[in-house]
Amino acid sequence: MPTVTVIQPTLVENTAKTRAAAYCRVSSSSEDQLNSYMAQVTYYSH
Repeated sequence: MPTVTVIQPTLVENTAKTRAAAYCRVSSSSEDQLNSYMAQVTYYSH
């Protein structure tokens, strides 16, 4: 029967933070564009 060697995981604490930003924009003030802007804000806020 083959021998099984169990390798324990190495616990490395990762304290580095990742920074990210969302950029929402529209190209005009039409009703469709305003809805698009709100959809973008909602998507990236949650």
